[in-house]
Amino acid sequence: MALAQGNGELLMGVMAQSTLNAGRAYPPGGSLEPKDVRPNGSIDLHGSMAEELGEETGLDLAGARAGEYLAIFEGQRLAIVRRFDVDHS
Repeated sequence: MALAQGNGELLMGVMAQSTLNAGRAYPPGGSLEPKDVRPNGSIDLHGSMAEELGEETGLDLAGARAGEYLAIFEGQRLAIVRRFDVDHS
């Protein structure tokens, strides 16, 4: 997820020392988990992003304007990103 504030800046967080990527800055969003897979096999990407944003920052996606989904490939790694715009900082 890429949460863009009213001034166009992206919200980032620094990973805690207890994590694999300690000290590195990342946007909130977490990783997909088995609970994100619906009974029909589809994936609830929006729900996963909203839940992770709440867990990691205490923020809510309510009122955010959602953009398109983007896929970013780096070697064998894949990140799925969706931009959300909010009016406040």
